[in-house]
Amino acid sequence: LIKSLFIVLLLLLPSSSSNANGFTSPYSQPKQRRYKYDNLILSSYGNKNANSMEKLWNMRYQELVEYKDEHGDTLVPAKYPANLQLGRWVLAQRQNRKKNKLTPGRVDRLIEIGFVWD
Repeated sequence: LIKSLFIVLLLLLPSSSSNANGFTSPYSQPKQRRYKYDNLILSSYGNKNANSMEKLWNMRYQELVEYKDEHGDTLVPAKYPANLQLGRWVLAQRQNRKKNKLTPGRVDRLIEIGFVWD
């Protein structure tokens, strides 16, 4: 829960290219800014190393588990206002599986929690 609140708070920080309300998601920014944002989150969890993408995947997976506990399913909207990154991550998992870019271990973990692929 604390992790989710931290992420939501980061999303609410104003940036130089904000929407009408003065807020924007780092994921509406170019790739370089998105990577900077993900690295900021990763560094808040400790050291960054070669496994940072694995850590990020596990963090999003845990957010999905929390979403399922709260909502009863894994059908996170692509533009889920409480956690835009989670919505995009869920969409990416579906796309990666279709392209055979998702490891069998990750597929199994998602199946275990009742992930909806279509």
